[in-house]
Amino acid sequence: MTQDIDILSRITNDFAGLRDAEKKVAELIFADIDFVSEASINAIAERAEVSEASVTRFARAVGCDNVRDLKLRLARSLAAGRRFIQDAGEVNGLHAVYDIACQTLSLNRELMEKADVSTAVELLDGARQILVFGAGGGSTMLAQELQFRLVRLGYAISAYPQSLLPRMVASTLDHDDVIVALSVSGYTPKRSMPRS
Repeated sequence: MTQDIDILSRITNDFAGLRDAEKKVAELIFADIDFVSEASINAIAERAEVSEASVTRFARAVGCDNVRDLKLRLARSLAAGRRFIQDAGEVNGLHAVYDIACQTLSLNRELMEKADVSTAVELLDGARQILVFGAGGGSTMLAQELQFRLVRLGYAISAYPQSLLPRMVASTLDHDDVIVALSVSGYTPKRSMPRS
């Protein structure tokens, strides 16, 4: 299952390639994400000063199925990232952290209910080797965490927390190997190789 949790990063990355009307929708999202995640398509179009069709085209341009999917992803991104944009004083700081953790766990429970977990477990259990790819921030940490947990259970597993080596390793795989690819945004910027 592919689920783009960090839709805001996707919008930022794709902004330059959007049409002018679509850019207006993106700018509205960055100006008032709460409004866009709750408003009707008509209200979004009116406030962005574009047509409803432009709002729909924008949603598809940033990888969403439709405007409803866009709004859902914005709401999820906002819930998961709220800790980075809200102020929490000493009194409510612990409660805010706890509430955010609960929201994130609830979101992941919904995603797990839709996922085919039993098939994934069978594939991992029958693999000759497991390779975990995850580059950048949380993906790197989770790739290493999965390696630490599964190696203790006796699985042949290696984590590759960078973007170049997984490409080379992928060329050595056979049909009994399993790759676990971790990504929040679905996009890792290409890094140029230093010249000698």
